[in-house]
Amino acid sequence: MSKSEGLRLLSGNMITAVNEEGYRYLGIIELDNVKEQEMKLEFRAEYMRRLKLIMKSKLHGRNKIKAIITWTVSLLRYVAGIVEWTK
Repeated sequence: MSKSEGLRLLSGNMITAVNEEGYRYLGIIELDNVKEQEMKLEFRAEYMRRLKLIMKSKLHGRNKIKAIITWTVSLLRYVAGIVEWTK
């Protein structure tokens, strides 16, 4: 990463440089020195929140399983390649 004041686009808008803490893209902090433990805790909490919402719902068993697969497991699929997880 190199420091700059930013880039001026053809439209006249200015894109500023990324700060030291990084930036969020789809809920994940994007930067080389990401605090992985912090991200793991965030994703665990979000996974459990989604799972609890589904389990509290009045869906029937089959629909609960479908909701878990589509809404909660998809979160883990997205994160699996970015954050290193242990067994």
